Amino acid sequence: MFARAIENLRPRPRTPGLVFARKYIVNENAKPYDTTRYPHVCAPGGPWCAVDDPRVRVIWLQWGIRMGKTAFGQDVLARYAAIDPCQMMFATETQELSKRVVKRFYKKLEKNPKLADQLLPDRLRGKTEIDLRFCSILVAWAGSKWALADADIRVGHGNEIDKWRHDSNATEGHPFDRFMSRGSNYPNRKYVVESTPSIKGQSRVERGRLGSTNCSYWVPCPHCRRYQLLAFKRIKWKKDENGNHDKDLARETAVYNCEHCDKRIEDHQRIWMVRRGVWAPEGCRIEDQAAIEAAENWYDRLTASAEGSDGAAIAGRLNAWQGWEKADWIIGKPRRNGFDAGYHISRLYDLSLTWGDLAAQWVEVQGSRRALQQFLNEWLAETWEQVERKESWEKIGQKIITETPADVVPLGHSLLTLGIDCQADARKPYTLQSWGPEQTCHVLRYGEATSWEELIELLMHPWRHEDGGPSLTVKACLIDSGFRPKLLRSFLQMCRARSLPVLPCKGSSEALATVFRIRTQNEKAALPGERLVFVDSIETQDWIESAVYDNQPPDPNSLSLYASDVLTHQDFLQQLVNDGPAETLDKNANVRITWQRINTAIPNDFRDTVRYGYTAMMMETQGRPIPDRAAIATAPATTHAPPVGHAAGGETRPDGRSWL
Repeated sequence: MFARAIENLRPRPRTPGLVFARKYIVNENAKPYDTTRYPHVCAPGGPWCAVDDPRVRVIWLQWGIRMGKTAFGQDVLARYAAIDPCQMMFATETQELSKRVVKRFYKKLEKNPKLADQLLPDRLRGKTEIDLRFCSILVAWAGSKWALADADIRVGHGNEIDKWRHDSNATEGHPFDRFMSRGSNYPNRKYVVESTPSIKGQSRVERGRLGSTNCSYWVPCPHCRRYQLLAFKRIKWKKDENGNHDKDLARETAVYNCEHCDKRIEDHQRIWMVRRGVWAPEGCRIEDQAAIEAAENWYDRLTASAEGSDGAAIAGRLNAWQGWEKADWIIGKPRRNGFDAGYHISRLYDLSLTWGDLAAQWVEVQGSRRALQQFLNEWLAETWEQVERKESWEKIGQKIITETPADVVPLGHSLLTLGIDCQADARKPYTLQSWGPEQTCHVLRYGEATSWEELIELLMHPWRHEDGGPSLTVKACLIDSGFRPKLLRSFLQMCRARSLPVLPCKGSSEALATVFRIRTQNEKAALPGERLVFVDSIETQDWIESAVYDNQPPDPNSLSLYASDVLTHQDFLQQLVNDGPAETLDKNANVRITWQRINTAIPNDFRDTVRYGYTAMMMETQGRPIPDRAAIATAPATTHAPPVGHAAGGETRPDGRSWL
């Protein structure tokens, strides 16, 4: 009896996670654990090793789609439920997605010989908690306040974390931060956090991976046996007779060239190389022969380490997983080797695809920004980074500065607009623009007004025309309503008393169907009763990008600037090019374009005034062509009629009259 008691108290051999998976885990279709389809999951130094490592608390998986990341997270939960029961949690993007994943998870648990008898009958099973005999797995999603509250867990699986949304008006912290804090009471906690990546600088999975061991999957060339990382640029395929890419031709002719020997690696050789892959952390290289031996004998090593005393001796001789310090296939020291383990892999390693499939997919997404981003995120497992404009303000100035003097309307132009941007510090930047045929735009004056009276003078002033004919006055003006609404209301009343064509405006928080939308403000608004013009940021920013960078004055849709040297225009030009497109995620995790200052030390006020002037022109012309001054009968400038009403919710008047 004493001997039996001692035997029961003796610590049991630790079963490696991969050994448990191969013995007990099956998929929802009752098929055995698939080590051949996803060899990267089972490879030396891979995520199962991070599960076995007691030092690792968080496992970050930045993987492409269909690479087994969700299945791996479920398998980790099953492993703990079977051999180390504790409170756990599965969390994902939405409630609907959680239902689908949990349904598949139940099917896997039903086929698991270690856990099947712990499940409740089907009619009693919950969708927000998986009850087992010795533990439970809570189910949560990002949009739920209560699902992530009051939970104390030791093991967690965060699914597709880059898609978790956070409402801007939410009183709680970001769902991901709340999820990660659920296990803070446990020094031996274990989290599997996975996702395809999203936007550069906003991707949480990339941020976590870059702060971890940041492991990459190395595979050997079937010819020279040298290890390397697969890169899309090394896939080569033929073009058609005209030198163009064709997806069918790409699929038929694509091959991969080895980084070391440059020999062709055909599709039938991919299986051999990918199944002999090993993981290595950032800062390390591969010892080729040791890596092949480790990959070919890895499961035997792990099995030996779980087989009692004789097995333990064998394990020591074969050097089973004991941390990166004992990994004999790497050369060098990991740059980071703390509590976080990270793994990055793309679909280049997906054995269900061919080189041709990858090449054809690349050809197919060309020409579509959204499709190209999806290919980068989901297939190559890389974040999407917006390419910034590289042209300097000096170069732009050399292109757009003309010989027309300041304060003079150039030949052919027949319409004047004024855009004003009000700042909190009482500055009032403005831009006076003239417009000609095919929406050619010319800036004849810009500056910062110091008073409302100065703005009124600009609106009433007759501006000389280069053809010597009658002068022009401002036909339409938009002024930003963002600051000092009470003072702005007084200014608008002053303009109306003089029959000046001025309306307040602001940038729209959502995409509009057209360049602008006019709405009458209710009594609770900052400008009650006023007609407020909402300016579409995407449309106006796209116009100014094209006018500044793509078109050359006096081409259609170009922008020009009055005569002076480039240094005199430095402030205006720097602000003109100081906005750039950036892609963010909205509350529904959809990609949206926003525009942000490139250099935060430089304002973008003049750029905004140019956009307001463009919107004023679109309101005044209502889509009609701008007439050429030389082709119409000129007449002395006349005063404008007071602003007129408009149809509710519309952007154009059916009677063809001006909004202003």
